[in-house]
Amino acid sequence: MKRISNWLLALLCAVALFGCGETNVNDGMVSEEDHIKYLKKNKLHVASLLDKDLPISIEIPDSTNGTMSIEYSDLGALEIRIGEYFGLQIVEADYNISMKMEDIANGGIMVPTYIVQDSVSLLYSMEIEGSGLDPRHHFYFLIKTANSVYEVQDIPGLDFNEGQAKKMFEAAKSIKGLPKKDSV
Repeated sequence: MKRISNWLLALLCAVALFGCGETNVNDGMVSEEDHIKYLKKNKLHVASLLDKDLPISIEIPDSTNGTMSIEYSDLGALEIRIGEYFGLQIVEADYNISMKMEDIANGGIMVPTYIVQDSVSLLYSMEIEGSGLDPRHHFYFLIKTANSVYEVQDIPGLDFNEGQAKKMFEAAKSIKGLPKKDSV
């Protein structure tokens, strides 16, 4: 009987942890009022991407941080740029962290150093060992919503320092799924 109780408790814990199907910063443990204060204090706002046909929202720096642009690239990724120091892209994906790490490892002469590495995210630097050049910082995040899986990363070809990459990494963690727009 005790084994069954322990097994049921473990099952309930697993359902509670993984049942929602979304990765969110504000997962209900913070009041709406406190969340609004947090956004104002950090000069962030919540951007809905429904008008770009992505049923998600994301917390991004407000326009006091630079000119904002939310547009699709020629390759089909939605790019969010704010000033010179914030640039991330979002695309629907069927990818995983192991595949991304393999791509990073095969990146040529640059050597990765992982700052954060887990089953859904990477925050890392790339540098040429012994070159004396500053490392370039990057992030990669997989977000699962009820509607899809999205790959979020810094825009390839842009260079960011660690603080800038961390700010975009935190923005990626804030993504929440929204109900899809009704088809007409």
